[in-house]
Amino acid sequence: MVDRAVLVVVASEVDEEAHEGEPVVGGRLVGGEVDAVLRELFGDERGERLEVRAALVVDRGELVEELGDGVAREIPVGSGHANRVCSGSMAPALTDLVVGDEASAWEAAGFHVDGDRVAIGGIVVRLVGADDPRGRGVLGWTMAGLTGDGPTGDGPIDLDRIPTAPRSEPATRDESPTHPNGTVGLDHVVVVSPDLDRTIGRFEAAGLEVRRIRDVGGPDAPRRQVFFWIGDTILELVGPAEPQGDGSSRIWGLSMVVADIDRTAAFLGDRTGRVKDAVQPGRRITTLRHRDLDITVPIAFMSPHVKAGESGA
Repeated sequence: MVDRAVLVVVASEVDEEAHEGEPVVGGRLVGGEVDAVLRELFGDERGERLEVRAALVVDRGELVEELGDGVAREIPVGSGHANRVCSGSMAPALTDLVVGDEASAWEAAGFHVDGDRVAIGGIVVRLVGADDPRGRGVLGWTMAGLTGDGPTGDGPIDLDRIPTAPRSEPATRDESPTHPNGTVGLDHVVVVSPDLDRTIGRFEAAGLEVRRIRDVGGPDAPRRQVFFWIGDTILELVGPAEPQGDGSSRIWGLSMVVADIDRTAAFLGDRTGRVKDAVQPGRRITTLRHRDLDITVPIAFMSPHVKAGESGA
């Protein structure tokens, strides 16, 4: 039970057309009527379970700091996360990734590497080398706040066959270093699965919540994108519209946010492709030529998120 908390309500105006291709987070809050949202979240029980010391209306992506001795939470309006906040638990959040690459390869891509670690926002990428017996690519991840019917505990688990190390609480990170390539955060992690229904079920059992589903591809090869939040990072699950076998899910690629994508492209030169418009309106993207650097994870760089009505130029 939470004795007192700072409740952060994610409830900004959402323009679905402007955010095509992104998970729509939160509902609509008109005129800043925070108390009405609190009633929607907690009903009549909120006074018995939670003392709300403050409520902030923020856009996701803005930094929310703890206020006093309160615990900062982010809750989309009307979501099932309200029950977990009342009970003192947290939504799942990505804290670490394990990658079978050499540190020198990531340094060549313009990342600041400290030993075998690359700190990107609040997430650490741990580089275990090209000779790791587990192989290459993204070998696993660490999640804080796995809940519900999914497996939890201190030992490694399989989250729909993705090696997962659970944490009982979020990791405390030092401030992210300056990366020569301009990276300031991890925008999204792409997971591929041959059976989306199975993977969604496993993810939901562990506490992840579907935020949006988007159909892509043509009639001959229909595909589907399913979006989740894992902390401040988007998890994009991709697969065929209908199940195609019983293969494993796997972490396929990463997309970074950079402060200035033109500077990133200029710094990387022929190590990256041309800068082009992204699917999300107002954003631009360039793709690292990762194989040329012996990096086994596809990596894209994207310009920052823009609010509806703003230009990304």
